Amino acid sequence: MSAKTLVLVTRPLGENPDEYARLVLKEADHVILMQDGVFNGSSLFRHMSPYGVPGGHRAAHDPSAESGDWPGNCFAMKEDTAIRGGKAGIKLIDYPELVEAVAAHQKIITL
Repeated sequence: MSAKTLVLVTRPLGENPDEYARLVLKEADHVILMQDGVFNGSSLFRHMSPYGVPGGHRAAHDPSAESGDWPGNCFAMKEDTAIRGGKAGIKLIDYPELVEAVAAHQKIITL
């Protein structure tokens, strides 16, 4: 079964109403930072509770996961991150993986 909600963060969250961003991120099964959204730090996830992990299962945040300070359900676009100066501690994905993520979710929300 596919995951429910994928959130694509395309700009710094300060450009979105705080309450709206909080509601959207709480609903997210997976989050992908892209375009100027890669400028968001892991503090972005003060909005998210509970954290999800790949596959749509809910779990507590695991700081020992491969993604460092980032929940395991959060990714950033490799090209966007490289162009904008890099970001440590988050799993990077490429465009074929983005397409797979979009296809695997029932709902896509862009912030």
